[in-house]
Amino acid sequence: VRLFYDSYISSDLIFIGDSHTEAGHVAEEDTFVQLTAQRLGVVARNLGRIQYCPGEELVVLKEYGLPCEPRTVVWQICEHNDLWEQASYEQWLTADSPSIYGTLSPRIDAWKRRSPTWRLFDLCCEHDPWPFAATFTDDTGAEHRTLFGNFPSIHQCPVDHPGWRPIAACLSEGARLLQEKNIRLVVVLIPMKIRVMGDYVTFVPETLRRMRAEWDIPDDKTFSRSLQAVCDSLQISFVDATPHLRHLTENGKMVFPPFDTHLSPLGNKAIAAMIVPIIAGDSQKQALESSRLR
Repeated sequence: VRLFYDSYISSDLIFIGDSHTEAGHVAEEDTFVQLTAQRLGVVARNLGRIQYCPGEELVVLKEYGLPCEPRTVVWQICEHNDLWEQASYEQWLTADSPSIYGTLSPRIDAWKRRSPTWRLFDLCCEHDPWPFAATFTDDTGAEHRTLFGNFPSIHQCPVDHPGWRPIAACLSEGARLLQEKNIRLVVVLIPMKIRVMGDYVTFVPETLRRMRAEWDIPDDKTFSRSLQAVCDSLQISFVDATPHLRHLTENGKMVFPPFDTHLSPLGNKAIAAMIVPIIAGDSQKQALESSRLR
């Protein structure tokens, strides 16, 4: 009964998104969800879930977000994997939603995961180094070995990508549902780690051998450009965190941890700092309009 009640408790502010919103790698009070709620003095509910794509996040909004009767919804989009995960989700729906669990892993794999002897042996083995690595020098002069997931590819470029149109459709449907209930929507894009830090690190030789001369995505083909156009057409607020996170990185701030592609506590703080003025500004506008109607 308590779980059912908690699922629908009233909240001023709802966050939907993937692992960047869930933020299970940092303390709850350090997430941009709680930082935003604290600064605004409101109740927030974190409905982020690891590996969810916009199609699944729309389901979460309908089933668990709207019953909370929020005044504002923040919808986090991930540049790194939302396009290809949305495409995979569409294929899953087309295939009539088959079971995602499949068969159990072989017993030998299960034994390796449980065996301390095997894990010690594996730890002692020489492994190939991670191919996407660099050194980052922070504002104190300390050097940090930093790992990246990969370089940008077609899976971070919406142009002609099969995942883009479904994402745009999800945002459009979500915006319509919220506008009907007079609920504000703010869309926030979290960029790839390497697109934030790539110009401010020294790549290791192995990574340099794998890099293209022009490894980044042209500005007019970025996820940000396409999202901005959709949000403008829907008249909803859009926050691209890329420029601000790059600025902090240029000044030696670690907005991503060395060995993780999710935001550091400082990165979460930066996201909250971008969201708060938008929500606060919208609240002030709404209050002013209400006073004029009286």
